[in-house]
Amino acid sequence: MIGLLGSAKLEENEGLLITPCSSVHTFGMRYSIDVLFLDKQLTIVKTVESLKPWRVAASGLSSLVLELAEDSIRKLQLKTGQQLEWQDEPA
Repeated sequence: MIGLLGSAKLEENEGLLITPCSSVHTFGMRYSIDVLFLDKQLTIVKTVESLKPWRVAASGLSSLVLELAEDSIRKLQLKTGQQLEWQDEPA
């Protein structure tokens, strides 16, 4: 229920993965975010660019949500149907 609420604005290449999740809100936030709705295979089922404060977004098809810095979807050229890959940082 808290997510990014009360946090500093996300920097480029930062994000928050929320699981399980099919909806997000920006109530009480002071900045906009980009949102990716993902299924269990990490396929993008919906994108929301520049979700402004005091808004809600949802997707009945999603199992996870990746919240990103505003403008990340455009910069990374992310689109519905693309499959993401999770990689841990090398130690």
